[in-house]
Amino acid sequence: MAIPPGPLASLPNTSRKSAGTIVLAFAYAVALLAIGAATMALGEVAHWTALIPAMLGAIVLLAAVGGRLGGLGERAVGGIVLALSILALSGTLSALPLLPAVLTGDDGVRNAAAVLARSVTAAASLLYVAAMTALIVRRVRARRAPA
Repeated sequence: MAIPPGPLASLPNTSRKSAGTIVLAFAYAVALLAIGAATMALGEVAHWTALIPAMLGAIVLLAAVGGRLGGLGERAVGGIVLALSILALSGTLSALPLLPAVLTGDDGVRNAAAVLARSVTAAASLLYVAAMTALIVRRVRARRAPA
């Protein structure tokens, strides 16, 4: 698909192969930014830690833009974003066991909005890791396939 004339026409075009990694990074960034914004706007959490998903999302977005503009290679973007998703998982997985109590309205959960935000962040991170794993496996199989 050709880029129509205009300000974006001068941007370097990524190959179809690297487009998957960069598109996944953009999608993950948007998800994290949305989680951070929704937590602040809708939640009862008025602490700076509610913005952690948005901060991670901003870093992921910078990496994706760097990959799209050609400043970062596909492997660099994939590595940076995969490391950030694992970091996000390490900080959010502990909320998943509390999620059923939040969803049933149990009063025993201290901060339901924070548990929900951390659970959604964990889910987005797990989806990203799964999608990247599938992409990597597909590429490895394509290299091994006879021509």
